[in-house]
Amino acid sequence: MGRSTGTTPEACRTGVDTDALPAAISADDLDAGKSLTKGMVLCTVTSDDNLAMLRITDVVPDTKQGLSSDMPDYVTTLPLWKSNK
Repeated sequence: MGRSTGTTPEACRTGVDTDALPAAISADDLDAGKSLTKGMVLCTVTSDDNLAMLRITDVVPDTKQGLSSDMPDYVTTLPLWKSNK
């Protein structure tokens, strides 16, 4: 999974190849909004060699009191470009 600077297939593929996210993101980083933010575009190549783009359109703070998780919810869109192979 890589960060993309745009929403075209070309920008998405460049993000996969040049700006990879770490394999794991800590709960503290997610809760503090450090790793995944509104407007961020993430891309990956699927096992079928298609290109998928996950765009975070909103980050909703957790408002459920009394539960053990205080992680935010992420609202996203997920276009998929099929490979021509």
